[in-house]
Amino acid sequence: MNVLAALLLGCCALVASAAGAAGFDAKYRLLHNDKLVGQTLFRARIADGAYTMEAFTIPSGSIARDAPEHEVLEISEGSWHDAGPVPGAYVYHLRDGRGDHLFEQVFDWAEGKLRLSYADQTEAAELEPGTQDRLSYLLQLAEAVRDGFTEFAFAVAEPEATVAMRFRALLRETLEVGAGKAEAIGVECFTTGDTPDRTIWIVPEWQHVPALIERAVEDGRVRMELLSWEAH
Repeated sequence: MNVLAALLLGCCALVASAAGAAGFDAKYRLLHNDKLVGQTLFRARIADGAYTMEAFTIPSGSIARDAPEHEVLEISEGSWHDAGPVPGAYVYHLRDGRGDHLFEQVFDWAEGKLRLSYADQTEAAELEPGTQDRLSYLLQLAEAVRDGFTEFAFAVAEPEATVAMRFRALLRETLEVGAGKAEAIGVECFTTGDTPDRTIWIVPEWQHVPALIERAVEDGRVRMELLSWEAH
């Protein structure tokens, strides 16, 4: 289940005015080939020039019986500017039958370095301007949707490597999920070629909380569907 969650986690975000305070709590169900395999809870807050976002995924359905101890927690924290989020730190914490596994990224903008820590090992890589982490990039994405973008690009720091990503917004379509029915904007996400890696559906009237995330995988399709959300 952690592989499926890793494909989709970080694909939910909030848009807020940099001058105000905003946030949301949201609940999603994670499906693999229309079979329930997990649920994800998101918590986001933006206030006083800073943001915090958390994503917590646990198994559900038959997966919960096979791996009840399997949990994934992601945390992104940083500053918030007129142009959107600037990440300061990102944490990925996996708990499974083998124990706890922690991966951390520190965005050292002053030195232009991305500092990584994992399994008692540390290393540093060049930090490209505008780089986002696996959660903050969705805050940036939602900010762009609010501003009516059609195409744009920036780098995302994945655990394995920093990846250049491109994004393209589609026309609005009516979308119905557990949280309700509304007009949504689909955003295609590309890393290589002209085939999108995933599509994220955002409903502007829902404070830009993504309504649906879809991705094709080797053995079918993974979906993360919004069940409920509450503004804060």
